[in-house]
Amino acid sequence: MKDPNDIFILLQQRKFLEIIGILKDNKVFNELLNDFVFKTVFFQNFINELFNESALEIEYPAFLYHCHSSNEYVFKFSEEDEEKVLMFLIDNTKKYLYAIKLPYYSTSIEIINEYKAKMSVEAEKAAIIAKKEKDFEIVEKYSNNTESLLKSIFNSPQEKEFYLACTSVFKNYIVLPNVSLTTIFNATVVKKKFSKYFDFYLKSSIDFVLVEDKTFIPILFFELDSKGYHSDKKAKFRDEIKDILLTELGHDLIRMTKKTGKEGVHEYFDFLEAIKEERGIE
Repeated sequence: MKDPNDIFILLQQRKFLEIIGILKDNKVFNELLNDFVFKTVFFQNFINELFNESALEIEYPAFLYHCHSSNEYVFKFSEEDEEKVLMFLIDNTKKYLYAIKLPYYSTSIEIINEYKAKMSVEAEKAAIIAKKEKDFEIVEKYSNNTESLLKSIFNSPQEKEFYLACTSVFKNYIVLPNVSLTTIFNATVVKKKFSKYFDFYLKSSIDFVLVEDKTFIPILFFELDSKGYHSDKKAKFRDEIKDILLTELGHDLIRMTKKTGKEGVHEYFDFLEAIKEERGIE
């Protein structure tokens, strides 16, 4: 059996780490606790001395609380010492497992409330994940790049104005901006009929397409031209190719250029209402 006097000497020397090392041996600790003098005098002084340390390490009171809570040790705190140790552990670890042992302590209340809020959020996240994965295998890729490289789906203020006017006039239709020609026309047909324009077909798009909302079939095609850009020879050539592709494949293409440089949707309203009436679109 370990001589209790050796422990008392270590206590006088404030060698708490060595004391804890000895007491971690269950057999030795329980044998010492069978000594009434040791049990009474040592722990009465040990707790007080321990908490007089200016830089008390958490592992000391944490170990003692473990001994107090465990069925493997006969050691038990007094109520006063248990509260003292718990308050120290709660203040210094902020752990929920200590906080629930002293739930009315002010710091415990904060920790418990934060824990409940966190668990509520985690439960909501778990429910969302379960809902997403109910019918699908999901793989989500997340970027670490905090710099956004996204741009508007519109390439000019004019496109945005036209879109707003179009959605207002054609309420029962889908308005799609900047639609690739590959989305609209079959690649095999285009390659066979317009092989020399096939590369252009792969890279080009229509400014706006009006789509029937039940069949998802395109019914109108719009190109918004600007006086400056579309007066360029290369731009004119590209426009001509697009005109050929659309019209030869059996579709009308409506090109428009604003007569004024004014921004706004009002001019488009009148124009689109006229198109709607002319084409008998409901």
